[in-house]
Amino acid sequence: MSIILKYASLLFIVVQTTTMVLVLRFSRTQTVEGPRYLSSSAVVTAEFFKILVCVAVLFWENGFSASQVAKQLYCNVWAQKRETFKMLVPAGLYTLQNNLLFFALSLLDAATYQVTYQLKILTTAMFSILILKRRISKQQWLGLVVLVVGVILVQTPSKPGAQKAMDVATVSQFLGLLAVLTSCLSSGFSGIYLEKLLKETTWSLWIRNVQLAIFGFLLGILAMLLADWNALLAEGFFQGYNSVTWTVIFLQTFGGLIVSLAVRYADSILKGFATSVSIVLSTFCSYFLLGDLLPTGRFFMGAGTVIFVLLLNSYGYFPLYFGNSRTFVRKWPSTTAGVGSTHRAAGSSRKTSSSASLVLSFVKLVVGSPLASNNSTVLMPELNQKVVTLVLCLGCIQSILSDTTVALQFGA
Repeated sequence: MSIILKYASLLFIVVQTTTMVLVLRFSRTQTVEGPRYLSSSAVVTAEFFKILVCVAVLFWENGFSASQVAKQLYCNVWAQKRETFKMLVPAGLYTLQNNLLFFALSLLDAATYQVTYQLKILTTAMFSILILKRRISKQQWLGLVVLVVGVILVQTPSKPGAQKAMDVATVSQFLGLLAVLTSCLSSGFSGIYLEKLLKETTWSLWIRNVQLAIFGFLLGILAMLLADWNALLAEGFFQGYNSVTWTVIFLQTFGGLIVSLAVRYADSILKGFATSVSIVLSTFCSYFLLGDLLPTGRFFMGAGTVIFVLLLNSYGYFPLYFGNSRTFVRKWPSTTAGVGSTHRAAGSSRKTSSSASLVLSFVKLVVGSPLASNNSTVLMPELNQKVVTLVLCLGCIQSILSDTTVALQFGA
C-alpha cells in the first residue's frame, strides 16, 4: 500500500504542477470573443474559495459544531488582532505573487516560466541568511550557482543579434522575466517570514490559513479596484469567465493543498523528481499543444542543468531547502532528508526510503543502470556513479527532444 501511495503522490504532484501553468498560460493566450477575464478578479475569487475551504476544514476538525468554529475564529482571529495582523505582510506578498503569476504566464511559455521560477530557491536562501541567520555550506552555494547558470542559459537568446533586436517578443520576455524574478523574491521572503512566525507560535495551521486567505481576499479586492476599475465598471466582475477560467481558479484554490497532502505520503526525493518531470512535460506540452515554445540548444542545456540540480538536491547532495511553503499542512524538516531515510556522517553509507528505489528504477529503465534494487531499502552508490547516471538520463531526454524538434521542423 505504501508504494501505491508514493506512486499516487508522484502522479498528483506532477499533474497539478504541470496543469496549473499550462492551463493558466492557455487561458491568457486563447482567442476569446469579447473581453478576456481579469486576472485580478480570478485572484480574488480564488482567495474567497480558500476561505471557504479552510473554514470547512475547521468544521470537520470541530465535529461540525458551528458554535465551536465560531468561538475558535473569534478567539484566534478577532480577539488576537496583533497576531492576526502579523499575517498581513505575507498575505500582501502572496497577493502580489498571484497577480504576477498571471502576468508572467501571459508573456512567457509554461516551460520557461517553470525553469525560471526555480530561482525562488536562491531567494529563499538569501532571506534565510538575513532573517534566520542560517549558514550556507559550500555544497549549497555550488548548487545555487549551478541553478542560476541554468536559468541564465534558458533566458539567453540563441539567435544572432537577438539581444539587440528589442522587438515586441523580446520586450515581452523581459517583462515576463522581471515578473518571475519579483515573484521569486516575494516567495523567498514570505516563506522565511512564515517559518519564523510558525516557530514562535503554536496556533492551528488552519487558523493561520484562514488569516492568510482573509487578508489575501481584502488586499486582492484593493489591487483589483486600483488596477481594473474602469474595466469593472464597463464589463463587470465576471467578464470573460468560461470553463477554462474556472479551472484556473479551481487549481489556484485547491492545488497547493492537494500537493501538500500528497507530499505526506512522499518525501523530498519524490518532490524533486516530480518537479523535474513536470518541467519536461511542460516543455513537451508547450511545443506540441500550445505551440508557443521553440526549444533551442541553450534552452535544453539550461533546463537540463536546473533539473540536474533538483535531482541532486532530492538525494541530499545539494541540500537547497531553506524554508516553508504557504499551505501549512506538513511542516518540512530542517534538512532535505526524506521520510524514513537515514543520513550518517560523511564517508559512511547512505540509506533512503523505498521512494529512492522508485526513482532509481526509472533511471534504470532509461539508461539500463544496475543501481536500483527491488528491496524497499537500497544502498546508495558513490556520488560520481550517480552523477554519471543522472547526466546520461538527462542527455537521453535532451536528445529525444532535440531530435523530435529537428524532425518536425524538416517535416514542416
